[in-house]
Amino acid sequence: MLVEAFPAAQLHSWNLPSSGYSKPEQQEMRERILVGLAEFLSFTATQYEEMSRSPDALDATVAAFAAIAAAQHGRPAEYPIDGLIAVMNQYGSLDL
Repeated sequence: MLVEAFPAAQLHSWNLPSSGYSKPEQQEMRERILVGLAEFLSFTATQYEEMSRSPDALDATVAAFAAIAAAQHGRPAEYPIDGLIAVMNQYGSLDL
């Protein structure tokens, strides 16, 4: 099964800002996202700083939840040949 992670969709599903955070100068928006993530995800001060500074680090962290959701919830009976976009919803379930 091919699964794609879409960080903006993941953030949106958690009711966190899902746009306006990818440019270097948009650090304030990344920090708003991190405040929301801190409600259910623990990270060190160093990790916080890296994700605050780097939109790629933040996206990589958020994208990991698609992999977790896909791995925990298994392969659907049918799926398109070009794959799926996986999103872990606010309840920890998989949305495809």
